[in-house]
Amino acid sequence: MNPTSCSACKVMKRECTLGCILKPHFPSTKTGIFECLHTVFGGDNVFKILSNLQPFQRENAVIALCYKAEARVRDPISGYYGRLLKYQNDVKILDEQIKRAKSELASIIGPDRVPPYPNNILPTHNSLLSDIDGRHGNAGSSTSVGPSMALGSTSAIREKLPPLQNQNQP
Repeated sequence: MNPTSCSACKVMKRECTLGCILKPHFPSTKTGIFECLHTVFGGDNVFKILSNLQPFQRENAVIALCYKAEARVRDPISGYYGRLLKYQNDVKILDEQIKRAKSELASIIGPDRVPPYPNNILPTHNSLLSDIDGRHGNAGSSTSVGPSMALGSTSAIREKLPPLQNQNQP
């Protein structure tokens, strides 16, 4: 095995070529990342997904796949969808708390003195996609991977992913 092989080729026990599309995303020192993807999706499927994307989309797809694979390992039933539902519930609870706080503040200082609170502080899915596509010169393109594209480099993937907790934990 070539000592400069990427971790993906090492895990799949194949020869890493000079133009390997997996090499930039899975350095030889980070075998755990690809092992997780290989376990959940299969190495050949990951290769097929990445080979069907444009080069600028691959890094973001790797981040999204890693997030989904890690979520699936931690919660085999719901995967990342369970996390999505939890985050949506958290946002709903926070919105309710904000409304109660505004109401309480209005009763204390008067409704005309309550500072305005923007209702749209979180970016929408469409605004994220247009922002991402704009950076790559593809405004309005439907080829984007999704909102996970804004996360950044795969070299720090573990640092950028939010910690996943079991659904049973508070």
